[in-house]
Amino acid sequence: MAEALIASLGEFAAIPGVPSEPTLRRLIKENPDFPANPGTNGQSYEIDVAAGIAWLKARDAKRVQGERDHAN
Repeated sequence: MAEALIASLGEFAAIPGVPSEPTLRRLIKENPDFPANPGTNGQSYEIDVAAGIAWLKARDAKRVQGERDHAN
């Protein structure tokens, strides 16, 4: 079994299609299910790259479905 690829907040934000660092900080703070260990006391964030991207895709899919439901 492969080990999860872990990225810092800046590394994760640099991936195309991923929100900016300030947006990611807000998402992590507001969503305890986001797959990240927030940094504290000088420690950097640790984000599981595959799980983070999957979480963002699921969030976008829910938003799009909500917009479709509202339009109907």
